Amino acid sequence: MKTLRLLALALVIQGVPLFGQTEKTIEINDVGSGIELKIGDSVITFTNEDMSNYFIEKGVELASGGDYEGAIEQINLSFLYISDNYLAFYYRALANYYLENYIDAEVDFTKALTIKSDCYDCYNQRGIIYSKTDRFYLADADFMKAIELNPENGQAYLNAGINYLMKGENSKACEYIEIAKSKGQENAGQILIDYCQ
Repeated sequence: MKTLRLLALALVIQGVPLFGQTEKTIEINDVGSGIELKIGDSVITFTNEDMSNYFIEKGVELASGGDYEGAIEQINLSFLYISDNYLAFYYRALANYYLENYIDAEVDFTKALTIKSDCYDCYNQRGIIYSKTDRFYLADADFMKAIELNPENGQAYLNAGINYLMKGENSKACEYIEIAKSKGQENAGQILIDYCQ
């Protein structure tokens, strides 16, 4: 399966016509760390990392157009090449989040953090899931970790503030929302007006 997908991709990338091609033969070799494609005298090598990143990028492209199911399918293909790429788990988690598949999203954010423990946005995004599913204390821990890892990230302060609002801790919420506003989070201003006046 891996070899066939690479062949199709290589042919598309190189623009090699499949039909009516008589003078060149195509040879595909799995070289362990990737695939080597020989077309006549030309050799093209695709590493597993190249292929994994290709499918992740295709998934991100689909997600940016709102096709989250298609994004997940493409990102799943990246795991054929590298099974521990934190970005694959991160972007698949985001697609699942937008599909409101919170359990799958949480699992993938957690896997991404297992691979890359300093991924502040993974903590921030998982914190949002915890907050949306009424696990406010777990959300607190993730937002605080995101802030610790990237203190300039206004979004994590805003999310922490909203989480405190949901717990009814308005004074603490307003402190974090004020910091978020000072760090450029434009929507923090309206939240301050609505809840902190």
